[in-house]
Amino acid sequence: MPRLGPGARAEIGAAVLAAAETMDTQLVQHRLTAFAATHARYVAAQRVVEAADRKVADAAAVVRRRNGGQDAAVESLTRALMGEHQPRANPFRGFGVPSPAVLQRLAAATKAQAIHKLVAAAQRLNGCTASTLKAAQTADAAAFAVEQALASMLPLAAAAHTARLPRDAVGQQWNQDLAALKRRARSAADDGALHLHAMLFRSVRRTARKKARGAKRERSQQVR
Repeated sequence: MPRLGPGARAEIGAAVLAAAETMDTQLVQHRLTAFAATHARYVAAQRVVEAADRKVADAAAVVRRRNGGQDAAVESLTRALMGEHQPRANPFRGFGVPSPAVLQRLAAATKAQAIHKLVAAAQRLNGCTASTLKAAQTADAAAFAVEQALASMLPLAAAAHTARLPRDAVGQQWNQDLAALKRRARSAADDGALHLHAMLFRSVRRTARKKARGAKRERSQQVR
């Protein structure tokens, strides 16, 4: 069986258990009960992961919004520095930071650090106007807001990582219990249950084929 992700495990487990409800599973009941319990644990653990991932995604959206605020503040400070007779081609020349175009392409945290440096240098300009000082303060505040958002996301990302550990451990048990159920269903043919394995695991074959086709398409697109 190809490597399975949470979605495939949920689909296969639900289909196997649903199929089991429509047939006599007495010959595999012990293995079926064990798999059903593990599947329930896996689904519950995956819900915890999904909840943690949603929190990380929400926090990342806040970072993106605040990073947009950083970019807008940098643009305003760029125009203000041009008004202070800084070079129009690169108003940040001499401030020890990249040009505006390069600065805005930096990662959010790196950009925030550069903005703090830029603001400190801009505030030391002789004869700096009040509007330029205000633009500098706004940029500094925008950079601090990004750093706060990133700091808030760190424990959420750590919690999401931690949530994956028990989920993945149960996933290994899920694989083992499914394999044991498959072996017992095959051997049940010797006791007269000729079609038990085929009926229980039709969904496993379909999911495996679908996953294999998806992987093949992905490889084909990469070659192109």
